Amino acid sequence: MKGFYHIPQLRPIFTGIALLVVSPAVFAQDNHLSQQYYKRFTGTVAGQPVTAYIQRTGSEVTAWYAYNRHREPIGLYYTPAADADSLLFLEGDTTMETGKQFPGWKCRFENGRLTGTWTNARQTKNYPIKLKEDYSGGAYAFDVHTYNKVFDAFPGKDSTPQYEITAVYLTASGNGDAATWLNEEIKTFMGWKDGASIDAGLKAQVKEYVANYRDNMEGLKEEPYNASMNWENTQQLSVAYNGNGYVVLQDNLSEYSGGAHGNYAVDYDCFDVQQQKRMRLSDIVSADSATLRGLLEAQFREDYGLGSTDSLGKILLEDRLPPNSNFYFTDKGLGFAYSPYEVAAYAEGEITVLIPYEKLKRYLDPVFTDRMKLLTGKK
Repeated sequence: MKGFYHIPQLRPIFTGIALLVVSPAVFAQDNHLSQQYYKRFTGTVAGQPVTAYIQRTGSEVTAWYAYNRHREPIGLYYTPAADADSLLFLEGDTTMETGKQFPGWKCRFENGRLTGTWTNARQTKNYPIKLKEDYSGGAYAFDVHTYNKVFDAFPGKDSTPQYEITAVYLTASGNGDAATWLNEEIKTFMGWKDGASIDAGLKAQVKEYVANYRDNMEGLKEEPYNASMNWENTQQLSVAYNGNGYVVLQDNLSEYSGGAHGNYAVDYDCFDVQQQKRMRLSDIVSADSATLRGLLEAQFREDYGLGSTDSLGKILLEDRLPPNSNFYFTDKGLGFAYSPYEVAAYAEGEITVLIPYEKLKRYLDPVFTDRMKLLTGKK
């Protein structure tokens, strides 16, 4: 794990589809859903081809789908169902728009298939959902793992502050070259030591964090116990893009280590699994930093409702928004994410700007364009 972290819920980061073919023999298709999984589905909704993604860790579910023709991601917000194999979703963020009706999914998973009914917001129209678990065409199967443990600051004392550490992480399924390479990259991305197994790397990191916590608490041993002495550290890994031989991982990080509030960040890393290399920005676009800055600032103004002559300082700390190394991509464009305090005050939260490929057309790398099928519009 890297440094800080606790995410109340995975947010949908919307992405795409997939060239390096994973043989169907590489992953074991489940007959039933467990409490933690990552699954990719292809099929139809209302007779139209779609691709859907679901990642679950206990009660937290991140899901989205896109019609293959339009590539526009549609977030699916999970509602608990009667049993693990039944899935209920609403197409819309019910926490942000109370009182509004949303289209919904009511479906069931069985023998590798997700079938059910899509209903419009007014509940006057119903269409069939017919999906099957599918990792063909350059997509990759993943397993989801969870580590959670609480450590006492003063072991043996009746009353003691505590430190809770949680890690939700992924491993690529199977033993092929692609999975082996990707799992080594995941270890690096998670901040675990080279050469160690994933399990050993995680335990070593936890040991280091607990030792640091207890060192910090030692000087407070005789002080009155208060809530700020309870620390939390959570790291939650998810798949932000899985297609065309590419994988983009999203690492939600959160920490509370005393003080007025915790800290959080979202990190991305992009992998060309087909070529087995970690991607650089130049693998996607050839634009220099000055050109990218202009594109970023123009898109930021559009997203945040600023006029062409308004100072970016109305929202940001400075009147500028340079590109950083925390980039990602989707079926729709190239994005940059900025953590709290990086370019804006904590109250502004994470700043994310997605530049559509249409605005980057003249700078796109030809290989990336071809593999992402950006000229044909096909998946």
